[in-house]
Amino acid sequence: MTVIHEINTRVWLSGLSERYGRRVTLGDVPGEVWDEVVLPGLDTVWLMGVWERSPAGLRIALHDESLMASLRAALPDLTEADIAGSPYCVRNYVERCRR
Repeated sequence: MTVIHEINTRVWLSGLSERYGRRVTLGDVPGEVWDEVVLPGLDTVWLMGVWERSPAGLRIALHDESLMASLRAALPDLTEADIAGSPYCVRNYVERCRR
């Protein structure tokens, strides 16, 4: 059996930023945090939503009345700024090579 720990990257980084009192990005997640994430018995950590999200997906979410109603029911103080769009509605996959 394979054990995968899926992390909503946007929410996780936001929480880490609050925890450390500064903006935390994937490039500077402290080592002790990775140690907290990669627990014994895990085979994979899946960082969900690290790609650039599509502006079209955001527009679709903001104009979906039933989606917005369900979000407001769960989060009464919800604002448009809280909506990031789907982490699976990717704008563009880009292969990057570091040299």
